[in-house]
Amino acid sequence: MFRGAPSCVGAAYALRESVGDLLSERSARPIHDSAIRVPELDGLRGIAIALVMLVHFGMRIEPDSGASEWVWALCRTGWCGVDLFFVLSGFLITGILLDTRSDEGYYRKFFARRVLRIFPLYYGVLLTVFVGLPVLAPGMIDAGLQSKQGFLWAYVSNFISIREGAEPWRGTTLNFAHFWSLAIEEQFYLFWPLVVYRAGRLRLKRLCVALIVVALPLRMLAHEWIGPFAPYYLTPCRIDTLAWGALAAVWMRLHSRDEMIACGKRLIACTAPCLAGLFFWRGGLIHFDPVVTGFGFSLLAACFTGVLVLVYCVPQSRWCAPLRGRFLQSLGRYSYATYVFHGLLQVWLWGFAEGFRATAGNYFAALLLYVLFCGGVSYACARLTWPLEVACLRLKRHFEYDSRQKSNAPSKSLSDGLIGEPAPAS
Repeated sequence: MFRGAPSCVGAAYALRESVGDLLSERSARPIHDSAIRVPELDGLRGIAIALVMLVHFGMRIEPDSGASEWVWALCRTGWCGVDLFFVLSGFLITGILLDTRSDEGYYRKFFARRVLRIFPLYYGVLLTVFVGLPVLAPGMIDAGLQSKQGFLWAYVSNFISIREGAEPWRGTTLNFAHFWSLAIEEQFYLFWPLVVYRAGRLRLKRLCVALIVVALPLRMLAHEWIGPFAPYYLTPCRIDTLAWGALAAVWMRLHSRDEMIACGKRLIACTAPCLAGLFFWRGGLIHFDPVVTGFGFSLLAACFTGVLVLVYCVPQSRWCAPLRGRFLQSLGRYSYATYVFHGLLQVWLWGFAEGFRATAGNYFAALLLYVLFCGGVSYACARLTWPLEVACLRLKRHFEYDSRQKSNAPSKSLSDGLIGEPAPAS
């Protein structure tokens, strides 16, 4: 099944060299402080949500031939935006947990802040759809979605997708297929605080490496034993992406800035050419392609970690300037709600695709206008719900970490992870 991927196997050995020096137990000046906000990370979130919307909407515009087919293949690769979210979440959450291990009320404060960030919008949507709409608009919600709503309430919707893919979550008007990634993150939040608390930095570093190594064969076995969807939706199969981010958080507390910059460059140099080769070999990075789910996921996670490390270590560099731009900053700030609404309204927005294709005539114009339209609608919905999110985020002041109060910098706190986690309200 995985014949023809020798370059990817070789990349694994190259990756081992790129991280080998950082697995030593020596300590150096820590360069990461989770109480300091790095705006460029919001820019990375903006890129991530843009990629996700590109795959969900861009694929609805059928290509003509030639160059348009390769652009369409790029659109199909936009799912990797979720992997970028996962790396960011692993990095930010682990950093916060490491820096607050000695705080009184470690678990209580962490979970209270998570609830205030995640639950209001998420459960507000579920209440509106499954409680409000049946009363206000009977028959609007499909019976199939109604019967499976328990998986959404419990944050285990990815379990349905493991065998059946996204289709069970697509109704005639609303769609919940994208909630699988929120489920994986929530499952990660349930056990990771205990792991970080008990392990400490050095043991946690070894554990992250073990999770990264184990995930690859686990995806291969899941593909054979469960089905083609399992490597994409099963939490243990995606744990390496979160573990890469967590490993970066540990590294930054044990190694100097120069060492981290060198490591980030090596990670990108080792993985980017392999990903490019995989893209042209497979006609795009298709997320249910067994070669991509096997080796591609590992390469993407390592590459995104390299990018994250460089962005964090040299945020003021010239190539980071677009990440500080108003467009990506705003998109990243509202990306959690944008993610929720873009998928929820996906089926309805798909209905406009043919009209854009017929009106624009040209594939590239139709693609650009349609993606901007769908993204604009999703972003507008996110802005409308922002006051609710801000009101809940302000309640975090009742659960400030002791270490941040001592540093007198609670309002400068980095985002606490999560898909689209915005900067805290001032």
